[in-house]
Amino acid sequence: MVHTLIEAFRYRGCPICQILDQDEYDFMCQWQHRTFMEEKTREDLVSAKGYCNFHFYEMARLTSPLVNAVVVKELETHIEKGLGQGDAGARLEKYGPNELKERPRPGFLRMLLDQFK
Repeated sequence: MVHTLIEAFRYRGCPICQILDQDEYDFMCQWQHRTFMEEKTREDLVSAKGYCNFHFYEMARLTSPLVNAVVVKELETHIEKGLGQGDAGARLEKYGPNELKERPRPGFLRMLLDQFK
């Protein structure tokens, strides 16, 4: 597991990408476990309107078919077909557009200093 910038230099390629890739993978594995085990986490996922397309397929790639089935059932959709037009319109009206508010990214110095915590 790559946790520090110094460790990341031991791998071929960009050390920042190494750290971010490993952190994303670790987070997604922990999240898939929580999604399967905790009803509250599944409810939070539904209220957040699910994953973006990219992360939906990344989670599908990482998880077992059983975990995918549980999440898809909770989201009330079909894994390949997605939402029907009527469902999409109803959810848009009920929950609003599926948009995230942009958070400011930490600066380079902050990310560098965080590596030494």
